[in-house]
Amino acid sequence: PFTLMPYRRAWFLGSEWAANHSLNATIPSVKGVLKRSGFASPDLLWMSDVSQASILDLVDASKVVFHISDDYSAFPGAPATTQAVADSIARRSDAVIATHPKLAEQFRSPNVPAHYIPHGIVSERFLELLPIPDEYREIPSPRVVYLGALSEWMDWALLDSVVRDCKDISFVLIGPMTATSASAHQWLDKIIDRPNVHWLGVIPATDVTPYLQHSDIGIIPFQLNDLVNSINPMKIYEYFASGLPVVSTWPAWKIAGIQPSSPVCATDTAKEFAAALREFADDSSSDDQASRDSALEFVRQNSWKARLDKALELLEIDSA
Repeated sequence: PFTLMPYRRAWFLGSEWAANHSLNATIPSVKGVLKRSGFASPDLLWMSDVSQASILDLVDASKVVFHISDDYSAFPGAPATTQAVADSIARRSDAVIATHPKLAEQFRSPNVPAHYIPHGIVSERFLELLPIPDEYREIPSPRVVYLGALSEWMDWALLDSVVRDCKDISFVLIGPMTATSASAHQWLDKIIDRPNVHWLGVIPATDVTPYLQHSDIGIIPFQLNDLVNSINPMKIYEYFASGLPVVSTWPAWKIAGIQPSSPVCATDTAKEFAAALREFADDSSSDDQASRDSALEFVRQNSWKARLDKALELLEIDSA
């Protein structure tokens, strides 16, 4: 359905009232669609989007779970009332599940339990070693891969400096450009113009595995801010599931309790970042089979099935 009153950063549309009534002004009626589809009284309502707050008044759910994967109020362009709307949803929920301990602690209250359950992996995509992608036949090793949105929280200056310093390393960027600022677009244009940078654009999640498996290092070149300090990016799980060492400006896997299956280096400066890439790229002593076995064990322990089982256990829901 299409809403005539979308919750967004714009005067009246950014108010709490708009957030709590947005789905009352849809074509066709959300309430009617839910009723005709048999979802007017679900056993479980799993919410993850603050813009859908009004769904709470349109269904009669036996149990409501608020799944929080980001500090929504820290996103560029978020309405000023975002945190208040998120707090309201949490208060009306039976439980909160957060993908970072900081978020779980933030939304925990005496009346609503908050649990930390990190992101997971679609394990079936990583169980087999797949053939090298055609694009990679023209991209020399060592290959450094970044998987994900090219967003406002990328550390563009650091990435540009690293790319310039590591001319003998190929950098592969996979994902859409989602940053909207002119400066971010200028940085990206500058970076992809370098001969050792290859921007492949969007590759469907179902097809991305071989691009990771046939890379040598995964990177996370993020700025550190309130938003980044509350994330638990799925890319790091996919890097580990592919057996990749990781170089990152983001050290939060220590906070989030991720158990790496391959080496990780957290850096503070572009110089340190580049040095870590060279060290991993020059390491020829690794045991490919041992790395593969470690990656497969990581996949087993961090599958979405394992995450679901944990959530159902905490929510006291019988999976049968």
